Amino acid sequence: MVAWLFLSFTLLFQSQSAFGEIDLDDDITSQCTSFTTETTEAQRNAIEGMLAGRDHRLWHNFFHGVRSAWLGLTADQQNLLANIHPTLVPPHPVTNANTIDAEDFLYFHHQMVLMVRRMLVEAGQPCIASWGTIPKPSDTAWPMPPLWTGADGIVAFAKSSAGYFNMVGMENTEFHNDSWLRQQKLLGDMGQVMSDSLHRLFHARFSAEPNPSVRPLLNISQAPDEVFNDKSYNNLRDGYATTVNPYFWKLHGYVDDVIFRWLKVRGYTKIAVQCPLTSSGKPDPKCYQWRGTWVGPDPEVVCDCPENEDDPDHVHVDILDKFFQYKIDHPETKDSLDLLLKTIDAAAGNPSTN
Repeated sequence: MVAWLFLSFTLLFQSQSAFGEIDLDDDITSQCTSFTTETTEAQRNAIEGMLAGRDHRLWHNFFHGVRSAWLGLTADQQNLLANIHPTLVPPHPVTNANTIDAEDFLYFHHQMVLMVRRMLVEAGQPCIASWGTIPKPSDTAWPMPPLWTGADGIVAFAKSSAGYFNMVGMENTEFHNDSWLRQQKLLGDMGQVMSDSLHRLFHARFSAEPNPSVRPLLNISQAPDEVFNDKSYNNLRDGYATTVNPYFWKLHGYVDDVIFRWLKVRGYTKIAVQCPLTSSGKPDPKCYQWRGTWVGPDPEVVCDCPENEDDPDHVHVDILDKFFQYKIDHPETKDSLDLLLKTIDAAAGNPSTN
């Protein structure tokens, strides 16, 4: 993720939709000259190159894998992650009572939405509109891929009529319901419900039969086969692949919109990493300050890339390279590293474990 994503930013409401059109003071969204309902080849070409790269695939995969696996890891495994790179340690591990972690989930994906908008703006392309509502079964622009033989239970349910109406029920009674949103006192309260329910069903309903059907678990002996870094590998349920899938940007745009619905009904007009103080020196009561801002092993932070990446001495390093280097420096940890990689990859949704 480029450095600007770590700057404090503020989201401001305008009155161009039911919940307020959102603008950012760093002008990312305001620079989107238009939004398209469908994605074009030019848009996909502008973003898929970066998103299909191994470093970005690993970033998303490790974010989900580490946060999901963390509480099941031993103290030695947690310390090993910290020694490999500090970004691998989630400050807010996933628990049913920990809604700060759910803000990490919302914040991380919000940053990814902004990153894609920045890439599209820089390429002179329109931005991608989110789904305003769950696509109907008759939707031809974003059709539901068919169920395939061997799909697991959640996919079968999500693609059924019962699954569709279950999702619509969540939308009507929770995520598009002002009364329910108002009851969620913290943004993470809403995020936790979203992460565990509708978001999960979105990924299942709009997933297609994976090809290749099995991706070997990450391991300490070799890097993933390049076939899994091709832009065609975009399995919506694999943390290593999902961000390359066009459906990902529609559904996470939807999730992002719910953040702003929540802000509006709770009486906030802005959200920031660091809320400003009023003239009296008190926190701005109209500003919600993010409590969870962990994004995992951001490729740029892990790489520690120089400003001039054309420097002939520059070697691009991703988080898997950090594991490989740690094995070289500490050969006695080889088996522990291998198990750790497999555990994290499985927790991120590797299709071989579904």
